Amino acid sequence: MILLLSIRFYFGELNLMQCLYDQISDPATQCLIEQQANDNEGFSLVELLMVVGVIGLILWVLIPIGLRTRIDAKYGVVRQNCSELAAYTSQWAHQAIMAQDQQESFATLADYYGSLAGLYHAPTSGPAPGEWLSNNIGPSNWRQNRDDKNSIQMKIISGRFMNGKNPTAPENTVENIIPRHSPILNPFTNVDVFAPDNFPFPKFDGTPGTVPGAIAFGGFREKKGGWVNYAFVFQGTNNTGTQLDGPDTFFSGMNVHTIEGLQKGIFAARIR
Repeated sequence: MILLLSIRFYFGELNLMQCLYDQISDPATQCLIEQQANDNEGFSLVELLMVVGVIGLILWVLIPIGLRTRIDAKYGVVRQNCSELAAYTSQWAHQAIMAQDQQESFATLADYYGSLAGLYHAPTSGPAPGEWLSNNIGPSNWRQNRDDKNSIQMKIISGRFMNGKNPTAPENTVENIIPRHSPILNPFTNVDVFAPDNFPFPKFDGTPGTVPGAIAFGGFREKKGGWVNYAFVFQGTNNTGTQLDGPDTFFSGMNVHTIEGLQKGIFAARIR
C-alpha cells in the first residue's frame, strides 16, 4: 500500500506540475480541478503492475541471499562438529593407547589415528585411503558396526598387544565416548553424524547418493618417517561424487588424498 501511494504521489506531482504550466499558458484551464477529481479514483493498472514488478525484483534479489545465508550457517555448524570430533578423537586415541600392553605393544598414536583413516596403522608415505564416519560396512573404529551374526566389528591396529595377542582392536569406538544426551548432528539431515543416513553411497536408481554435511577423515604423511597430518573433510550441497578419492566429492577443494586438500579441511592432529 505504501509503495502504491508513493507511486501515486510521484505521478500526481508530475501531473500537478504539468497543470501549473498549463495554467500559466492558459489561465482558463481546469486541470487542477480535474486533478483533484482524479485523486479520488482507485489505483490504475499501470501502477499495480509497477508495484508487482518492484516486489518481484526485490524477491529475486533477497531470496537467493537468504538461502545462501542458511546454507553457509549450516556449513559453519559442520565445521564446529568437526572441531568437536577432533577433541573426541584425541581423547579416544589417548585412552586406547594407554590401555594397550605397555611392555609389548609398539603401536603409536599415529597408528590409532591411521585406523580411523582407512588403514590398520599410520600411512608409511603419502595419503591414507580415508574413511567416512558413517560407513556401516565392515570394521570401523568410528562406529560400532555389526556383522551378520550381530558381532561388533572393530578395526585391529598393528602393533597393539592385549593379553599377549597382536594385533588387537580397541575396546571402544569414538562414537562410544560421545555423551548420548548430546549427539553430534549433521545440520543438513538432522541425524547423528555416525548414522548410516549420512553415508554417501550411489543409489540403485542411479542418483549420486551424496549427503551434504557428511564427514570423512583422512591422513597424509609428508615423507617417509615424517609428520602425518590428519584432518576432517565434508561434502557440500553441490558435490556429485561419493568416492573418497573422487574429483568432486568434498566441499571447496577439500579431499583426503593430497596434503593441500586436507589443509582445506578441519585440522585434527599432526603427529609422527
